[in-house]
Amino acid sequence: MSTERIVLRAFGGDEGVAEELLARGFAPGLMETREGREVAQAMLDLRSAEAIPTLANLRQALTQRGSLRARLRRYLVQLEMTPRCSRLHAVGHLQLLKLDQAMAQVDNVCGRIAAQVEENGAAGKSAHLAPGQEAVPELAPSVSRDTPRTGSENGKGARREVAIVHPRAGA
Repeated sequence: MSTERIVLRAFGGDEGVAEELLARGFAPGLMETREGREVAQAMLDLRSAEAIPTLANLRQALTQRGSLRARLRRYLVQLEMTPRCSRLHAVGHLQLLKLDQAMAQVDNVCGRIAAQVEENGAAGKSAHLAPGQEAVPELAPSVSRDTPRTGSENGKGARREVAIVHPRAGA
């Protein structure tokens, strides 16, 4: 079941839940799909017009806008089939959407940093290479056997190899 649809269904199903979600940062930009963003915006528009954002009102508003295309109709059917949840459950799912957006921003920053490091590393290494020789990128720092250890000889407190892990590599 889609997190976005759970939040939208809760928002349209109960005025108290909608108020709570708004207070917690509900916004169309948090939705993962274009249809979800369009539905969220229509719900907010209905609320600002002091109409209740029920599915029937939502369909009517989207039809009046001329944006009720086949994909959006299917989305509304899926939204209607999504069971309503409690306020706490809805807030939890909203937090998941916010976390997902934050992780996407972290991915973007990590990608830019990795590209810059690769660019800087390639530029620095190529300056020391003989003509026609190609630089080989180093993926992660490592510790050789010749690296001095700290702590006792049994290995406690010894330096360990460090690998830089992308935050969403396992997701």
